[in-house]
Amino acid sequence: MSPHDLTWPHKTAGRRRFAREREILSALEHPNIARLYDAGVDAAGRPYMAIEYVEGLTPNAYCDSAGLGVTESLRLLLQVADAVAYAHSRLVLHRDLKPANILVNGQGQVRLIDFGIAKLMEGGQAAETAPTRAAGRALTLDYASPEQIRGEAIGTASDVYSLGVVAFELLAGVKPYKLKRGSAAELEEAITAQDLPLRSAAAQAPATARQLRGDIDAIVNRALKKNPAERYPTVDAMAHDLRRHLEGGRVQARPDTLAYRARRLLRRYRLPLGAGLVVVTAFALALGTGATALVIGVLLLGLGAALWQARKAREQARRAQQESRRAQAVQDFVFGLFRANADSRPDPQRALATTAREPLDIGAARVLKELDQTPEVKDAMLSTLSELYIDVGGLNDEAAALSAERVALRRALYGANDLGVAVALVDQANAIDSSNDSQRSLPLLRTARQIVDRAPTSGTDVRLRVLFAQAQATSYTEVSASLGFIQGATALMQRRGTGGDSLRRALYVEGLNLGFLGEHSAGLQRLEQAQRLSLGSTGPQAQWQIPECTAIYSNASAIGDFGRAESALLHALQMSRRVNGPDHVDTKHVLLRLMRLYAWTSRAAESQAIEVQLRTLLDVPAPQRDANLDSILLRTMSVHALENGRFGDAALLAVPMVESYRRFTGDSLVLAMAMQTRARTSAATAALDEAERELAQASEMLDRALGSRQAPSGLATIRMDQAVVRLWAGDAAGALALLDRLAESLPVAMADARLKVPAIACWRAAALLDTGRAAEAVEAAVLGLRSMSFFLRPADLPLLRADLLLEQGLALHAADQSDPARDVLAAALTLRQQNDDDRSIWRAMVELALARTVLAQGDREQARTLAASGRARASDVPMLAPHLARRLQRVEGESADLR
Repeated sequence: MSPHDLTWPHKTAGRRRFAREREILSALEHPNIARLYDAGVDAAGRPYMAIEYVEGLTPNAYCDSAGLGVTESLRLLLQVADAVAYAHSRLVLHRDLKPANILVNGQGQVRLIDFGIAKLMEGGQAAETAPTRAAGRALTLDYASPEQIRGEAIGTASDVYSLGVVAFELLAGVKPYKLKRGSAAELEEAITAQDLPLRSAAAQAPATARQLRGDIDAIVNRALKKNPAERYPTVDAMAHDLRRHLEGGRVQARPDTLAYRARRLLRRYRLPLGAGLVVVTAFALALGTGATALVIGVLLLGLGAALWQARKAREQARRAQQESRRAQAVQDFVFGLFRANADSRPDPQRALATTAREPLDIGAARVLKELDQTPEVKDAMLSTLSELYIDVGGLNDEAAALSAERVALRRALYGANDLGVAVALVDQANAIDSSNDSQRSLPLLRTARQIVDRAPTSGTDVRLRVLFAQAQATSYTEVSASLGFIQGATALMQRRGTGGDSLRRALYVEGLNLGFLGEHSAGLQRLEQAQRLSLGSTGPQAQWQIPECTAIYSNASAIGDFGRAESALLHALQMSRRVNGPDHVDTKHVLLRLMRLYAWTSRAAESQAIEVQLRTLLDVPAPQRDANLDSILLRTMSVHALENGRFGDAALLAVPMVESYRRFTGDSLVLAMAMQTRARTSAATAALDEAERELAQASEMLDRALGSRQAPSGLATIRMDQAVVRLWAGDAAGALALLDRLAESLPVAMADARLKVPAIACWRAAALLDTGRAAEAVEAAVLGLRSMSFFLRPADLPLLRADLLLEQGLALHAADQSDPARDVLAAALTLRQQNDDDRSIWRAMVELALARTVLAQGDREQARTLAASGRARASDVPMLAPHLARRLQRVEGESADLR
C-alpha cells in the first residue's frame, strides 16, 4: 500500500462534507444565499471552495447597531425566509439556521451561508445519514428542533422551528430557554419538553413588548410548536403571516374570531372606512337598495378612500370645515346621480336592472359639469369612475379620457410637480397602454418620472408605480429598457423590505424580459421566485400562477429542461380548469403549449389530439376570436405544421398569423417572431425573395426591441433563419459562413444555448455536404447528436434528432460508407414514423435517402417499397425551395429504375 493511499478518518469526513456542500450550493442561486463561485481540488489534493465573501453582521448585531425597531427586524426575517423557502423548493434543508449563519451587509441585504450540514430531501423529509452519524450531530443546540434533538427524520418544519428561534431572539433580545445550569443536557431537555414564554413577556423594553403582543406572539409561537404538525407547514406560510401582519391584515396564527377581524379591519382602514360609512349610510337612507351593486359598492369605497387621502393633504386648521363640505358634496352627488337614473324611467323598479355602463356614463357627464366648486371631490370621482370604466366594461378609451381630465385638475390644484400629478399620469398611461398604444403612454410616463425625480421627498410608492408602468409599456418594444425599469423597482422594494404581490409582479416581469433577451436561466430563477410568492394564494391572486407557469415553461423548454416545463404547464392547466373552466381562453393558451411540449417529448398522439381539438377554434370568424389567443394559435399551428413537414398548412396559417400580431401589438418583439415564422414558411415553399425581406424587417425590429442587452442566444434564432434561407436558396457557402460565426458565439456548455447548438450543427452539416465536404458534414452531425445526448433525455426533440441523423446518413452515403449510412437513416426513419405526420416532406426525404442507400447494397425489394412511399408523400408537396427540391431530385433520381 502506498503512503498516498492512507487518509485520516477526519480528513475523509471533511472531504465528504466539502463535496456535499459543494453539490448543494452549486444548485442554489438566490439573492439572499451566498453564491458558490468555484470548487475543486488543488495540486496537493486539498479540496477548496470559492464562496461569495459577505462582509456583514448577524441580524441581532445589525439591528442593534442600526437601531432598528420591530418592523425593520421583521423585514430582515422575511429576507431569510425567502432564502430558506427557495432552498426548500430545491429539496434542500439547511438544518443549522442560526444568527451566525445569517449575515446582513451594509445595504441591509441578507446572505444565508454555510450549507455544510444541509440535506437533500426525499419526499419532504431527510433521514439521518452515515456522514452525520460518523461525525456526530452537526447542529447548534440552541436553534435545533425537538425532532433533531431526538434524532428523528426531519422536514421543512425543522427549519421553520429554527427560524422561529432566530425570530424569538431577534425580536425579544434574549434566547427562548432560561437554563439554571446551562448544560447541553439541560438545553436538550428544555427544547423537547419545556413550554416557551411569549416573546412580549421576554422582551426587555416595554415599548417592544407592546409591539410583540398579539400577532407576533402568535406567529412565533406557532413556529416553535413542539409537534412539527402544529407548526407552519412551510417557511412560505410563516412568511405570509409576517407580511400580512406588516400590511395590517389578518394572520393565520390568530384565532379567526369576529372581534379579531373587526379590530384588524378598523386598524387597517379606519379613516377611509369612516368616510365611506357616512356616504353609504346617507345613500342607503336616500335611495334604499338598487342600481348595479358592483358599481355602487366599488364607487362608494373608492370615494371613501379618496376622501381620506385628500383629507391628509389639507392644512390642520382647515381640515374639519373642508371635510364637512366635501362629504356633503359627495353625498349629494351620489344621491342625485342614482335618483336621476331611477326618475328617468317610467317604472322605477326597472332602474334596478340598469346596465353598469349607463350609470358610469351619467356619472362621468355630471362630474365634468357639476363639481367645479369642490375640486377635491371631482378628483376622487374621476379616479373612481376611470377605474370602473376599465374594471366593469373594459372601456379603456373612456378611462383614459377621464384620467386626462384628472391630470389637468391636479395640476391646477397642486402644481405641475406634485406627486399626485405623477399618479394621475400613470393611471392615464396604464389605460392607454391597455389599448396597446405605447407611443401615447410613454411620454406621459416620462413626465411622471421627471416629477418623481424632482420630488423633495422620496415618493417611494409613487416611484414604484411609475417604474412598473414604464416596464409594462416597454415590455414588447424596448425590452432592455423594460428590464432596467423593473429591476429598479425590484431593488427599491428589496431595500424597503417590500414583499407580497408587488414583489411577485416585479419578479414575473423581470423573468419575462430576461427570457426575451435570451437569458433563460436567469429568467427562470426570477419566475420561480415569483411563483413561490403566489403558491397558496386564493381568489383573483391565484390566477397569477397561470401566466407564471406558462412563462416558466417557455424559459425551461428553451434550455431543454422539458420535465420542469411540463410540471409548470400541468399545474397551470389544473389551475385554469378549476378557476376558469375548460373553455376559458387561459385554458386554451396552456393547451397550445402542451401540444408543442408533447411533440418535443415523443408523445405525438397526445400532441395531435390537442391539435385536433384546438384547430376548431380557427372555424370561428376572426373578429369573434380573442386577439391574443388568435395570434398565438396561428403561430403555434404554423410552426407545428412546418416542423411536421406540412408545408401547405404552414403557408395557409402564416399570412393571417402575421396580420393578427400586427393588429394586436404593432411593431414589437412578438411581431418580429411572427415574421420569422412566416419567413421560414416562405423560404420552404420557394418564396425566397419574400423570405429575405421578412427576415430583414424582423431583424431590424428585434434590434430595436432588444436594445443593448441582447444575449448571444437571444438573436441566435433569427441569425439561424437567415442562414437557412441562404442555404435553401442555393447559397451553401454564404449559409456556412453565417452558421460558423453563430457557432463561435454560443459555447456548447452555455445553458441558454443548449438547444441552439444541435440545431446549428444540423444546418452546418447540410451546408457542408452541399459544398462537397462530406467528412466534415458527418463530424458536424455527430457533434449535434452528442450535444443532445449530453444535455437532453433520449425522448426529447425526436424530430431534431431525426434531422441530424438524416444529415449524417446523407454525408456517410456521399463518403461511400453505405453500411453505417443505412443504420443511421433507418434510425431517422423510425423517429419520423413515430413522431411525424403521414404527409411530411421530411419523412419522404428520409425514405428516399434510405431507399438509395439500400439499393446501393443490393436490396432492391426494400428499396422499391421505400421509394414508392417517399414519392407518394413528396407528390403532395407544393413548390419547394431549390435546396430541398434538388435533394429530392437527387435521391429520387438515383433510385429511378425502381419505378
